[in-house]
Amino acid sequence: MGRTDRGIWEIAAVMDAGAPMPYTEAAHAHPVVRTLHTLICADESHPGPCPYAWSSGYGHAQEAADRAEAEFGEDYDPSGLPTEATLTFYATGEQAADLLERARTALRLTPSGVSGLTGNPVALELRDLSAADPSWESMYDYLVDQHRIEHGTADQHRIEHGTADH
Repeated sequence: MGRTDRGIWEIAAVMDAGAPMPYTEAAHAHPVVRTLHTLICADESHPGPCPYAWSSGYGHAQEAADRAEAEFGEDYDPSGLPTEATLTFYATGEQAADLLERARTALRLTPSGVSGLTGNPVALELRDLSAADPSWESMYDYLVDQHRIEHGTADQHRIEHGTADH
């Protein structure tokens, strides 16, 4: 499957204000952040889609932050903003939809949108970043580099484990 069959997608798990605070080590321990962060790479042998290039993050929900800044300028209080954990990845539309369902299962979301991990509401959103803004295609190279850094290429793996042809 060629690069043109795929795009940059993002799954966002939007939570209430105060869950997890952005840019802190404690946020990595939050169950929703941790679940999205490990969703793809936790088990490379699992069945189903496994986009090979991805990145995860957390912080204030960007749309809410943009609205607050537009309304209040730089004096807005970010502690009242909802937060979101994100998983950005390179995949086909079908793989993205499958990964969204895996996220829903991993977060143990009830039909009313409450996470079984936290007991709090979590709204999952699938965002087609490439369709929304073609400049997101430049994210492709970053995602591939990120994956190579964290997992290495197949050749690097064989060299490190002594199975490469010499």
